[in-house]
Amino acid sequence: MNDDGCYMIGFSGIDGSGKSTQAQRLADWLAQAGADVFMTKSRPRAITSIFRLSEQLCGDPYAYHPAFPATLREMLVASDVEGHQHHVLEPNRRRGRIIVTDRCKYCFETYAHAYGADMTWISKVYDIVRAPDLIFLLDVPGDVAFGRLLQRSEKPPKSDENPEFLETVRQHYLMRATLLSNLVIVDGEDTADQIAASILRYLAEHAPFPIDPAVLGQAEALA
Repeated sequence: MNDDGCYMIGFSGIDGSGKSTQAQRLADWLAQAGADVFMTKSRPRAITSIFRLSEQLCGDPYAYHPAFPATLREMLVASDVEGHQHHVLEPNRRRGRIIVTDRCKYCFETYAHAYGADMTWISKVYDIVRAPDLIFLLDVPGDVAFGRLLQRSEKPPKSDENPEFLETVRQHYLMRATLLSNLVIVDGEDTADQIAASILRYLAEHAPFPIDPAVLGQAEALA
């Protein structure tokens, strides 16, 4: 744990890799085990201006790529991530909670690199955003992730959610992963239950807080 008693776990991976599902499952498991856990996700605020502009100019709020400059878009995303830290993460850190984040600054930085954004000032913003203590990278091929996105009935794929670009982002993830000692790669092609069990198993062996054996047993039984 950190000096403030907090431990932050971030989930990352390309769109369609299962980040939201696994972040929520982990938070639920930890809460079931009696942990003081806080589940969160950075919410778009500044970047919604791009969505509205895209809808006005392109007829689709999610047709922003490559219509609008990547550097402009990613600076707004970075501002949202920094604001989320200031207003949401830090207050919960001070409470000494276990924080589970659906996406983290590593995700947004990786996408910015993949888009080809000029990182000069974007990186300066991310430099003041605290990194998670542990990152799980759910690794899936771009075509597999795209197939999952096509099954989302509530939201059609965005203009940047295509197999080729998703695979490009994946390769950026894998390349940047070699630079991070706090990152664990998880096979995202396993079933959701298998992935959840793998994550809990890793935490049981490495996390600075106890994992209830009963909870781990339940996860293993599902897997």
